Amino acid sequence: RPGRPVAVKLVDFGIAKATDEASSLTESGVAVGTMAYLAPEVIEGNPLDNRDDEYSLACAAFELLTGTPPYGPAAPSSMLMAHLQAPVPDPATRVAGIPPALAPVFERALAKQPRDRFPDNAQFAAAFRAALEESLALIRDDPARAAALWIKAEGAKISNAEAVAIIRAPQNAWTTKPERML
Repeated sequence: RPGRPVAVKLVDFGIAKATDEASSLTESGVAVGTMAYLAPEVIEGNPLDNRDDEYSLACAAFELLTGTPPYGPAAPSSMLMAHLQAPVPDPATRVAGIPPALAPVFERALAKQPRDRFPDNAQFAAAFRAALEESLALIRDDPARAAALWIKAEGAKISNAEAVAIIRAPQNAWTTKPERML
């Protein structure tokens, strides 16, 4: 609505069910949820608190950024094992251009042990926002460097210094492309 801030609200009443995957463990009372977002402690039937919700929120944020959940797509059993044992993936390895500062944020929010995560969702959100703002500050402070990073993210086989030199080159230098960019 005009004049109101944009907000995204994540709600899970435990009733949604994916049609293309098993969405709950079969043993009664152990776990109910979508496999792609289950925290390790939910899978193992350990005591729960707000940090399992943080884990699920981090999985959803990861998927919004990259287009895939952190440990998927995969068969349900493989996904469960990944939640329990696989290292936290770096979102920048999935999609070029994702700020590198987000990797440690996801590393913490998706930690296997709840004690290693952020104490609450507000602190996760603050760290996520700070990582994005840090990346935006780099773009504001040095547009040529930001453009060079974008060129590299698009797959150009050149060094950062060469990309910055291309961006900062005089306008008439743009009439021919350096051989190494082809």
